[in-house]
Amino acid sequence: MLALLLLKDSKVKTYFALMGLVGGSCAIIHPIFDPYDFPHISSISFIIGHYALLVNSLNYLLRTYKTHPISKNMIVTLTLLLNLGLVVVNHFVNGNYGLLRHTPFIPEAWLPIKYLAVSGALIFLMIIMKKGLEYFEEKY
Repeated sequence: MLALLLLKDSKVKTYFALMGLVGGSCAIIHPIFDPYDFPHISSISFIIGHYALLVNSLNYLLRTYKTHPISKNMIVTLTLLLNLGLVVVNHFVNGNYGLLRHTPFIPEAWLPIKYLAVSGALIFLMIIMKKGLEYFEEKY
């Protein structure tokens, strides 16, 4: 969300908006809440925050994607680098940023396998969203 607010219009900002669209959608479709009973402030904050990320990313992409399109190569490179950075941060702070330490779909796998699976899923979904945006831009 900070990238959408702070970066100038560029391909990097388009990348983060695309990541926000995919990440926000995934977080709303399959939420992983903190271990508190549901009407807790952290759950409400999670839903509102990811919904805002989804809407702001979609708004930005629909307004500016034509002027700052990104390539598949850029999606792959930036996603792998960003997730590698998150793996390093997770190691030092014992966190689970990007769901790279405790993945919901392969919890017992070796860390490099989790890294490749999560990165591959994000790359796949981002490329699908990119194609959808390009189709939408062409059609409308």
